[in-house]
Amino acid sequence: MPVLLAAAVLFSPPVPADEAQDVKAAIVVRCYYAVGEFGAELVDRCVKDDTAAEQALKHYPAEAKTLIQACTDRVGGDGFARIQACVDQGVQSGSGK
Repeated sequence: MPVLLAAAVLFSPPVPADEAQDVKAAIVVRCYYAVGEFGAELVDRCVKDDTAAEQALKHYPAEAKTLIQACTDRVGGDGFARIQACVDQGVQSGSGK
């Protein structure tokens, strides 16, 4: 019976990944590699800041979509907090219109 259970688990159809979990995992990995050498407290802060920024970006007005994409292309590898800072700076300078 354990062999059948193992076979069922190994050969079950793939389950679509939850996008929110994928984003959270990507944030954690990015923060770990970016600031992990400085300790768990800084990694936790990085994760919290990036998660908050990712959620905030979802609530920006539709007019900011182009600016969000431009900032994502420019600084996306640095995390959502950097993207949000870029967008906020663009909105303040008037380049988001």
